[in-house]
Amino acid sequence: MSNIIEEKGMIYYRVEIVQKNEFYIFAGSPEEAIRIASEDYIWGDEQTAPNTYHVCSSADWVSLEG
Repeated sequence: MSNIIEEKGMIYYRVEIVQKNEFYIFAGSPEEAIRIASEDYIWGDEQTAPNTYHVCSSADWVSLEG
């Protein structure tokens, strides 16, 4: 018995998309840098160097059976 669940010719997939922003921030402490990144920066693909934006994705079929 297959543990791949098919419905109308399609398979159930788990999709993971990870978006990563990397910021270079002058701050007095790591906590302050995190606060600045969280509150003052726009997270997305419109970054200027040295800040970067990266997207990674993957998909795998999923068994819904025990």
